Formats: sequence, C-alpha cells, structure tokens
Amino acid sequence: MGLRNAACAPETVTNSRDHANLCSLTCRTRLFVVQGWPPVLTLRSGALDGRAQQGAEGLPQMNLCLAVLAMALGCLVGTSVAQVGSNGGATDVNGTGDSCALVVVGAGAGGLYAAWRLVTEGVFAAEQTCIFEKTSRVGGRAYSVRGDDLPPELVAIGANAVDVGAYRASSSQHPILASLWGDMGIQTGCYQDAAFRTGDCTGECDRPTVRYVRDVHIDHDAWLNSSENSPYRFSVPWGKGQEREAPLSPFHWLVGPQAPDFVTAELEELSTGKTAAIRWAARNRILKAASGATLDGVPATQASLMHMVRNGVGGSGLKMTQEDLDFYLDSDCGSAGAPVALLLNYYELVARSTADLANGLGLGLGGGYSVPIDPATGSQIGFATQVEVLAERLAALGVDVQLGEELVGVELHDDSKALTLTFASGLEVTPAAAVLNIPPDAFEAVVRREDVRGPKALPHLGRWLDALERVPALKAYVYYDDAFWAQPGLNRTGGRMRTSEELYNSRYHDGFVRCDDNGACKGILLAQYASGDRGAPWAGTFFQDTLDNPYVQIRRNSSDPRHVQFLDELHRQLMLTHAVELERAGLNASEIVAPDVALVGVFLGRSLYGWHGRRPSSLEPGQFDEVPMEPFPGYGLHLVNEAYGPTTGWMESSLVSAERMVSHMYGLEKPAFLTEENAFEGFDPDLYYEHVIRNFTGR
Repeated sequence: MGLRNAACAPETVTNSRDHANLCSLTCRTRLFVVQGWPPVLTLRSGALDGRAQQGAEGLPQMNLCLAVLAMALGCLVGTSVAQVGSNGGATDVNGTGDSCALVVVGAGAGGLYAAWRLVTEGVFAAEQTCIFEKTSRVGGRAYSVRGDDLPPELVAIGANAVDVGAYRASSSQHPILASLWGDMGIQTGCYQDAAFRTGDCTGECDRPTVRYVRDVHIDHDAWLNSSENSPYRFSVPWGKGQEREAPLSPFHWLVGPQAPDFVTAELEELSTGKTAAIRWAARNRILKAASGATLDGVPATQASLMHMVRNGVGGSGLKMTQEDLDFYLDSDCGSAGAPVALLLNYYELVARSTADLANGLGLGLGGGYSVPIDPATGSQIGFATQVEVLAERLAALGVDVQLGEELVGVELHDDSKALTLTFASGLEVTPAAAVLNIPPDAFEAVVRREDVRGPKALPHLGRWLDALERVPALKAYVYYDDAFWAQPGLNRTGGRMRTSEELYNSRYHDGFVRCDDNGACKGILLAQYASGDRGAPWAGTFFQDTLDNPYVQIRRNSSDPRHVQFLDELHRQLMLTHAVELERAGLNASEIVAPDVALVGVFLGRSLYGWHGRRPSSLEPGQFDEVPMEPFPGYGLHLVNEAYGPTTGWMESSLVSAERMVSHMYGLEKPAFLTEENAFEGFDPDLYYEHVIRNFTGR
C-alpha cells in the first residue's frame, strides 16, 4: 500500500543529488523537504503517533518521508498487503488483494482529513481505505510551486515555494487547521516574509493602501478622510435630523443603528461576555430569533443583503448609495470579504459574524495570518504542506492513495442502497462508504440529474446546489530583477494596491523579495489577485491551459504570443498605478525594465473554482450545512469541500465540513489534537466543538 500514480510510470530514486525531491513518490507528486523537515515522527506499535517527537529516548524513530518512499516503491513493484478484518461490502479494485470499504475521491484537505479521522479512530481499516485523485498531486486548491517548477530566477535568490492557490490561515479564525499544524510539528510564521518585512503579522487592511481609482491617485489619509482628492462623497443623511460623513457597509445592518432588535438585544453580552459559554449562549439566542425573523416581509434566511443595503429596511430611509457601494467594493476589507458579503442572505451574515464574536475574536478580525515555514530560515515552504503530511500519514498507515484516477460516474442502486463509483480508467468500485472531496460542479457532473432531483435525494438537494455561488479567481505573481516597490522612497513592504483598472488588487506583503547590502532588491509581487467578474477576463487568457492543472509559468522567451502580451500589460498597469509614488521617490517608470517571468494560478471552473459563496435561498437554517453530510440518505455518500463549510474560501471550511461529517455520521468525538495549546490562547475546544461542529445551527 502507499502512493501510486495511474497516469505515469514510477520514478526511481538513484542517488541523493536532489534532497528536495526525496519525497517525490510518483511523477509530479513532490513532498517538499528542507533541512530538518519533515520532523522525525515516532512510530508506536505500527501506528503513527500524532505528535512530532524530537529525540525521544528509547523509542524507535524514522523519517516519515523515507518510510513512505519505501512503501510507495514496494507498492509499485507489486508488494501486496494482507487484508485486515471483514470486507464489509468492499470491492477488490485491482486484483492484488486491495479492497476499498471506504473510498475518498479528491486528495484535498477535506478528503484526506476525513480519511485520516475515520482510519485513526478505527471506523475503517487502513488497508481497506482507498483515496483516488484525478491529478498528479495532492492539495486541491492548495498549490505550492516548488523545486523544478519554480523559475530559476526565484531559486537563485533563495525562494522555497510560491503558493498560486490557497496560501494562508489565521490561528484565531481557523482552529482546526491551527491545531493540525501543532499536531504535525509544523512551524508557522507571519505570511508577511519576516526576512524582508516587519514580521509583526499586521493585517494588510491595517496598512496604508495605494489607490488609483477613477483615474485619480489617492493617498491613504485622503481615502479615509474623504478629502477633496477623494472621488467619494458621503453626505447622505443617516436618518431624520442626522447627518453622516462615513460610508455605509452591509455590516451596519448587523451592528449599527439599523440592526434588528433581536441582534441589538444580545450584542453587548455577545461582544463583552467574560466567558465563551456566555457568548455562545447569546449567539444561539440570536440565531434562533433570526431563523424566524422577517425583514420587510421576507424571511431573514431569504433576505438578499444586496437588496437590504440598496433599498433600506423598515422604512427608515437608511440606504447604501452608489458611492457607499463603490467604496465598499473598492475597499475589499469587509469582515466577510466585500464580494462574498453581498452574496449572503441576512441569516448567513448573522451566523458568520456572531460565531466570530462568540469565539472572542471581535467582529471583522483581520490579520494574524500564518503560513508553514522552514524553522532554519523563516522562509515559506508552501501552504500545501499540511495536506501533504496528511497524505504521508495515511500512506504510512497503509492507506492506498492513487493519483491520476478521475471519477466519471456515481451509480445509486435502488435495491441494495449501494453505490458504484466509475473512474476514467475503467475502474469500478462499490464501497461501503464514499467521501467525495469535490466541488459542486464536479459533483453534478458525475451524479445523474434524475438522482439529484429525484426520490433518492434529500428533497432540497437541488435547491442547495442552486444556492452555491461559484467564484472564479486568478493569482499572478510577477518577478522583477528591480523590485521597484521595495526601493527606498516607496518601501512598500505591506498592504495592498486597489485600482479601478483591470489590474485592481495587488498585495505587497505577499511575495518573496531579497535585497543585497547595497539595497538592490529582486523578487516577486502578487500583482493581481482577482475574483469574480474581475478575475475571469485575466484568467480566461490561459483557461484552456489550466483545465486540469491551475498553474502556468509565463515567460517572455516563450513562443506563445500570449505570454509577452500578458507580461507587457501587467507591467503597463503597474507603472500607471504607481506613477505618482515612483515620481515622489525619484524613480523613472520608463527606466524600470519589464518583467520576463510570472507565476499564475487560474481557478476558473469545471472542477476547480477559486472559492464559493452562498446565494439567498429558501433553505431552512441548518439545511445548507446538513445537506452535504449525506445528500442521498442511506447510501453512505458524503460530500466535504471548502464550498460546503461555514467559512467558504478558506481551507478551514473544508476541514470543518469533514469534521461535521465524521462527527454526525460516524459518531466521532472531538479530536485530541484540537486544543488551546495548538490553536490559540483563550480557545475553548469543548465549546467550539459543541457549537460549530455538533450544534452548528444553534437550535
């Protein structure tokens, strides 16, 4: 058992020339290794101990990477592992004695986490657990570019990894992932590169932002204070006899004078309660009231937040003007994210925001974001690291992880309540249970429409799928030999750039930059992080190239004319939006050499969107989160994914959806690794598990 790739021939490790690829088990699956990483893990009685053990005396130790490599090579030359226990409905999949009682489709965070929980808790035997991934790598939306896939220009200045997909998390907002980091012995640091930046984890929304909006360069102070240089004017009255100068946002309908009574009555206790128990009790009272509330005759669960902010509620006359809306969308620092917030119904806004308050985080907590790092250098080693370690752990336990196997069909058998999974290779599997770690588009592609809308499904499965918003996204990192943003006079080492141009969202704090003793800097800038309608045009340039692999390296010396066009347009817009700052710093934009290389991640559909949101729907509170746990009752089919959890857009959402599933469907208790020590100071794991995992609707 181990990692195998159905799409290509196995690699053979013949020497130790490339230590970084010692974990290159098959084809392009590269589990990154730096000095001292992965940590030495202790094996007790053949089972992987969850904690990293550094130099424990009297215990056998081994490097997990090498153990998995040995397992994989053994598997690839035909070594078989005896079955343990009863088949329990499992199917022999390849004639080697391997059987699959549990099948997991999709080797992203949620799928591997669900498999790890179910196997380590003894629900399914490792030898009867099979994981199928259609690509040649694990990680899903977490895509860490490393090794040979990195441009040599970046390798030359010491970069280890660039994340063109998911890339950061907050320990205080994402306790399951934070606890996994602690359990795995993964050291983390600020995702602002500490060797180049301040390293204090200050959130980008708390730093000055460069703005070029409506053909006007706007200083940060002018932006905040609505000076004559700002294109925004906020002189619309708050209400009768009251004037306002500050812009409105959707969150004024949660905490402002426009908030419903059932929110304001509990807000003080929710915000300032001395214990988590008091805060969670107040939060649940709000949720119960919100579930039955109506706003202008529309149930809160169906009330469009966009309609509320543009049309007012309750006849008070308080509305967002077009200026308010433009300002809010251009700011992109709302607590739920500007584009996502406008997709929410009012109940979802309340549910998300009050959960943060109950957890003691404060409304709209930003910053404090962390990434896995190399302990020796402090450099990032890739956000896919924790997913790769989960894959290592599962392979070490004997779980069969097969790459290059694409699911193409799911058949639900009426007579036996069994299901058969069919893969593109012709493989068919009839497991006792299946966990599909796939997004909604991929789910709808493999399940028959008559099953989704028919009697086998939950009555509201179709409405649930209709309510899932698909959000395309693109990330473009551009390399400059002259990292102009880091030069004295600009010194943009943190914060964002927002414009009304096509290049509308750059982030100075996200990238790898190194400067020599003379102050000359080289490195990459996250020049474009675009989503929704603004992401699609850029992403569409390389859409066909990235249907199965979201990463593309753009090079000026390519024979493809799109590469030169992309780099030149990126450079033109960067120079335009920085023109005023460059002039102030005594730099000439015409003398800054256009870049020769960019790293682009395109998440534009078919089976991999950037992230998902939730449209207003007629679903009752709780139904949205309950549907994926078992969309076809009795068939043992479960869905886990970022799209199905409570904090869409984050890896934590996928982990929460998986933990809810194993808890509700298989009766698993709170995992031992979910602790205050692993997560963050003040975290109450028991209350968190009760209210976020077990009783997440507050009912």
